[in-house]
Amino acid sequence: MTNYLRLPIFSLILILTITSCKEDEEPILPTKPSLPPSNSFIVDMSGFGQSSARGGDSNYNYAAANVGLWNTALFLHTALPIKAWNEVRTATAVWDKNENAWVWRREFSNIDGNYTASLYGWVEQKKVQWRMYVTKHGFYERFLWYRGTSNTKDTRGDWSLFKNPNSDKPYLEINWVRNDDDLLDEISYTNVAPNDPNVGSYIHFGFENELKPDYPMYYDIYGALSDRLIGIDYDDETTAGRIKDSVYFETDLWNCWDEDHVDIECP
Repeated sequence: MTNYLRLPIFSLILILTITSCKEDEEPILPTKPSLPPSNSFIVDMSGFGQSSARGGDSNYNYAAANVGLWNTALFLHTALPIKAWNEVRTATAVWDKNENAWVWRREFSNIDGNYTASLYGWVEQKKVQWRMYVTKHGFYERFLWYRGTSNTKDTRGDWSLFKNPNSDKPYLEINWVRNDDDLLDEISYTNVAPNDPNVGSYIHFGFENELKPDYPMYYDIYGALSDRLIGIDYDDETTAGRIKDSVYFETDLWNCWDEDHVDIECP
């Protein structure tokens, strides 16, 4: 009888001990996604056009002017989102159980005030979902400045940017592709702003064009308002290149320049 009475008591103690140990264990968290590459957001294209050519109407200068217009517009409208993006990349991600996501958070100051940027990331249906919320202290809280997705290999993804806290639809879409060597293959920026006369305009910037080995870099620039496509091929080492614009040049042929940015007959 004594042994039978002791068995339930012993079992109860064992169950309580196991339960206590489980409560003390760290919870198993979902896999933390790796951040997309730093240049998956904004690529500085200002290097194209730093050196002026001989003559204001040269092929090189015309190409540089078209790239420069996009580069200036991108940095003018995305200066603060870029700063928030760079700041959170220096933070250590922590698990936010309320949002059910990992968050990279950083406070920073800008010339117009103090901010807190919070980048949330989580894996959903074999894709990583991203949300960047920005708070400007004393003005607005948790403004969804941009959202995006990437694959789990970090080889391709997209971003959608909102213009200001009053926006309910994005105005700029970014699509990026990276190769297996961790180098950016291509990136495009498209105007998707509602009611904008230039909606649909884009610049597509790419590297390592196997079909054009003499010009490893290329730009495709489309203006929706004029329904006009400009093609630019460029060698970033020699700075030689060529441009095609059937409206400006009144021909579908390429128009070239050499390493001195002087107009030449295309090879």
